[in-house]
Amino acid sequence: MSHKLTLKLWIDLVMTILILFALAFRITGDVAHEWIGLVVFVLFVVHNVINIHWYKQLFRKRKEYSSKWVLNTVTNILLVVLMSVMAITGFMQSKIILSVLELPGSMSLRQVHTMTSYWGYVLVSIHLGMHWQMLFKLFFGKAVNGANGRFYKILLPITGVAIAACGIWAFIERDMYSKLFLGLSFDFWDKPTVLFFVYHFLIMALWVWVTYYILKFISLFKRNQIKNRSIGKEKNLTVKVAFIATTIENTYLNQNENPGNNQIINNKKGKT
Repeated sequence: MSHKLTLKLWIDLVMTILILFALAFRITGDVAHEWIGLVVFVLFVVHNVINIHWYKQLFRKRKEYSSKWVLNTVTNILLVVLMSVMAITGFMQSKIILSVLELPGSMSLRQVHTMTSYWGYVLVSIHLGMHWQMLFKLFFGKAVNGANGRFYKILLPITGVAIAACGIWAFIERDMYSKLFLGLSFDFWDKPTVLFFVYHFLIMALWVWVTYYILKFISLFKRNQIKNRSIGKEKNLTVKVAFIATTIENTYLNQNENPGNNQIINNKKGKT
């Protein structure tokens, strides 16, 4: 693994963990929340600087715009917008880091900040799901291709389904719909702290799982389309070859069955 890829993975891993802690506002408190949010934003900027080549190729002409490319592009652009709005609304409500500026906060800013934070959390999960095949090979490749590979090929998908099912339960339990669509900004937590992180890990895993299998389904669907087209072309070619062969065969048989006609035609040609 290259040093650049290792750095990118570590940045993504730390940023993902810190996002979960940033959501735990009622657990960490104001001071930790603001500093965690600042570090997340800085890591997000570094992540984009490292991947600047992606923005450069964005404007190049392509022969084909695949579903994965479109989803990846939309997700990344939305993430940049949401992270920017989240950072701006967060700074405007800062009581610790930018306390000297005495910036006025408001309920509207709080709602926008909360909503963009949770949508950013969902989009980060979708982003991970789009790259899960690479991450899966990195973390589980040796196990799947090893001596017990068959066991892991059965175990891991079953585990994924179980985690996704728990993610649906956690999504409902945490009332994520209200946080994403209704601007719910008050989030009280009176359960064990560890459960908060378990819930949000499961919700993140759910989005990763859904994104991965949607892309896999699209890939299989396109592969079948290409296969059917090639089979159709082969059938058309077979029909054409069979038609030509039948025509030649019928012509040959007609000539052999009517030798007299051929003789008459040859005599007429000789007289002329």
